[in-house]
Amino acid sequence: VLGTVLPDDLPTSAFNRWLQRHRLTEGHPHVHGANLGIRADTYLAIGGFAPLYVGEDVALAQRAVEAGATIARTATIPVMTSARLRGRVVGGFATYLNTVSKEGVAG
Repeated sequence: VLGTVLPDDLPTSAFNRWLQRHRLTEGHPHVHGANLGIRADTYLAIGGFAPLYVGEDVALAQRAVEAGATIARTATIPVMTSARLRGRVVGGFATYLNTVSKEGVAG
């Protein structure tokens, strides 16, 4: 199951820009580790999370698809997730939110 997320506590303008870029509908194209569920047998069969610096959730979903898993991409179970702008890795969700937050700011 690949669900959607809503970043918590973003400034209104940044949140609106984020919403413009995300299809929060059934069949959406997004992968968010904060709202990802996978059967244990599938997880074990594909070797679990790869030891990647960033994008391990996207890689896991892709490997599940390649192994023939059925993927439900749903917007019916959104979760609130941290809108922190400094994350543990460069290129992760915090980096993305930081970019969205800075757009439209003169400077």
